[in-house]
Amino acid sequence: MRYIIALLAITIACTNSFAGTCDNINKVPICHKGAGNSNDKYVNICVDFGALWGHIAQHPDDYVGECTVDIEANLKVWACNAGLRHKDHLDKKCFDMNNGGIEVTSCQGLSNCLCSGEALPQILNEFDFFSFNIANYSLGAQTSSYVSTDKRAGRESFTQASSAQGTQILAKETGVTFSLGSERFGSEYFVDLCWEVLDENLLEIPLKMEAEILLKSDLFNTGSGYLSSALVTQRNGVFCDKTTESGPYSYSNSPVFTTDNIPFLAGIRTFETTVEDARSCFVRMIFKENQNSMLRPWALKQVTVEPTINVEPVNPFPPLDTGLRFCHVDVIRGKQANCIQRDFANTDDLRVYMTTGYSNIPDWSQDHNKDYRGTCEVLGPCSAN
Repeated sequence: MRYIIALLAITIACTNSFAGTCDNINKVPICHKGAGNSNDKYVNICVDFGALWGHIAQHPDDYVGECTVDIEANLKVWACNAGLRHKDHLDKKCFDMNNGGIEVTSCQGLSNCLCSGEALPQILNEFDFFSFNIANYSLGAQTSSYVSTDKRAGRESFTQASSAQGTQILAKETGVTFSLGSERFGSEYFVDLCWEVLDENLLEIPLKMEAEILLKSDLFNTGSGYLSSALVTQRNGVFCDKTTESGPYSYSNSPVFTTDNIPFLAGIRTFETTVEDARSCFVRMIFKENQNSMLRPWALKQVTVEPTINVEPVNPFPPLDTGLRFCHVDVIRGKQANCIQRDFANTDDLRVYMTTGYSNIPDWSQDHNKDYRGTCEVLGPCSAN
């Protein structure tokens, strides 16, 4: 049997993640703006009091408090569907196997010749399968255990992994394996990556989706590789649910964005688009074999393609400046200290206090490494523990 595995390994991402919670009163939440140009993103970080100098005193765009919207917590991206089909072949093809498998008009007079499609239509979908691990998914979270599943390819229409778009999740660790055993090329397969907005405030913010599709490995061993041997083409479409209703997603059949169907011979493709006023979208990445002048090579092969998407705001989020109230534990000697209440209505006031009272990081860190957020438990003499 001619047999190839086309493995789609899935990577997903969204930016502006929050590096841990700031429940510890000995740490301070900071909305940090990345160094570089004005379009760099704000990200939530959590730092010790001693590390405040490196952000508030030295980074004029950093502010105390969390960023206005935390993308990691309010926008989820996941692999939500996959599909496979192999349409019937309507032509007969003959190949001279003693001459590199080249196509010939007939096998008459040839000692080692193979014809495919003696009976038409030639049904080939029953030799193509795909495998995946799938679980139910709802409101930003997996709701059941993964189930290992195999499905046979469809004929005219795709056999799909998910029965209802947006309601199930494919395990990205294992990806999707397409086992193509048909003797002729012509298989067509796809993977969908979904994202949903959990915070309605994000609906009014333009979101940019960036995608990259990369050939990671090609063990096809035909001399020219799978992509060129199979004449693989690739196209993409983005479909969205722009309804304001709650409940199951209702994705439009009309894409908000498409790419051309072009040869995927280079093994890499990138594209991006901007979406607004959509509570959920998915990008469908479709691959199709167009070779019709050679048979699928013998022996087991493997091709790994990795589709990646990243969803982020078009513009950086402004910070939500909350100011800072903290207890300054001024260590006198040993475990003896004086507790002083400090209140700053905004980050600029704190910045002035830091830069006028201290000259460098060591001075600030040594004097404030015992501080904690909130109201002092006692005022005046206190313990430095």
